Amino acid sequence: ESRQREIEIRGIDGDTLGALINFAYTSRITINEDNVQSLLHGSSFLQIKEVKSACGRFLRKHLSPQNVLGFRRVADSFGCSSLL
Repeated sequence: ESRQREIEIRGIDGDTLGALINFAYTSRITINEDNVQSLLHGSSFLQIKEVKSACGRFLRKHLSPQNVLGFRRVADSFGCSSLL
């Protein structure tokens, strides 16, 4: 890969990757209901612990009886122990 001109990263959409790259430069990221799951996936894949933790905190704040099982499945899938 180091000699390739382009590298394809599968499983992360362009907006998410852009947000994570911007985070690497600015230490700032916007997490909302529309992007939290993709950011959690991308930060887990790229091992960006700060974003992964921030996504867990965001999801904890939005936890309710209606979504608790779905959040548990997401937390388990991405190894987000703070949300579990």
